[in-house]
Amino acid sequence: MIESRTKSKEHRQAEALLPRLDGTHPFHKDIHEHLMKLNAGHHGETTTDFYLQYLPDLPTMKNVELFDGIQHFQLDLLLFTPSSLIILEVKNMKGELNFDFDNHQLVRIMEDRQDVFQDPFLQVHHQTFQLSRWLHMNQLPVLPIHSLIVIPNHGTKVTTIGEDAENKRARSSDQNNCQKSLNNFLIMVPPLCPTNRNI
Repeated sequence: MIESRTKSKEHRQAEALLPRLDGTHPFHKDIHEHLMKLNAGHHGETTTDFYLQYLPDLPTMKNVELFDGIQHFQLDLLLFTPSSLIILEVKNMKGELNFDFDNHQLVRIMEDRQDVFQDPFLQVHHQTFQLSRWLHMNQLPVLPIHSLIVIPNHGTKVTTIGEDAENKRARSSDQNNCQKSLNNFLIMVPPLCPTNRNI
């Protein structure tokens, strides 16, 4: 069951702070731009939630905030299957997105402007390590962890360049293919062996 998503603490704080700042305040522009990014991210996550309603009745956690013993980390959405965990990282971005596998970058082209971002696959790779570390710290079963990059904006064009030795293309999905990609994951993931149930 997919419950309604609430805004993060950071999102609520930015919404409360911006109206209290005068338009001439030196940080007004920065906070406004940050709030716009938070709004876009929240919209993308709620759009993804809509499509997840059609999945089998899997336990889910949204806006997961954990501490791995070194630093805090946040997951947009965490799904629990009988034998694995699935991290969904939502990137609600407009324009043309180019995943550069050789240089580990995400390049966005929009209105004749080019912006370079961290490779989302490196991000979820680190999140997977952090989640595994958190499970181990709390003496919980360290299950296989899979990840998907979700692009919920249907107007976004996605391209890729470079060698894809890790089959990353199969781990990125727009909103229309999100359900299909997750169903493929559920088909591929085997059930828990009886001897592992009480680990």
